[in-house]
Amino acid sequence: MAHISWLRLAHCLRGCAEPRRPDPSRAAAGRLILVVEDDPAIREVVQLLLQDEGFEVVVAADGVAALEQATLRRPALVVLDLSLPRLGGEAVAAALRARFADAVPIVVVSASLHAPEQAAGIGAAAFLRKPFDVDALLAAVQRGLGARRPDLDTPERATLPVPIGGLV
Repeated sequence: MAHISWLRLAHCLRGCAEPRRPDPSRAAAGRLILVVEDDPAIREVVQLLLQDEGFEVVVAADGVAALEQATLRRPALVVLDLSLPRLGGEAVAAALRARFADAVPIVVVSASLHAPEQAAGIGAAAFLRKPFDVDALLAAVQRGLGARRPDLDTPERATLPVPIGGLV
């Protein structure tokens, strides 16, 4: 029940009376966003907010699931929490960088005290501290997508294996 109030709160902050359902006609090609967040309430709010903006969104609750999702379909951007079960956010970022270089920007969203330094260390396009402002998240996503490097957007990179702990 808590996730419903989070969703309504998020939409009220944006001036909407009720959450809108995603409009498939607004979805932009190549705008797949991977949201990696272990808190189900935050994960759902971020997913619905991004879908409401016309993005296609896939979600993962832990680092291993995130890499599985990225292997299935390369995201245009990743919204990444750093404190994750099974495989931490920094390890996820390293695996994404090994596979896609800078072609997939990362927006870090974390409550960790050391998160700004960690975000800088992984080359994140943006960092937001939890709790975050909804409009700041959307602005960070837009900036991150603008920072995408098409020159690194090659088919060869999309087929490379994702290294996990030395295993391929």
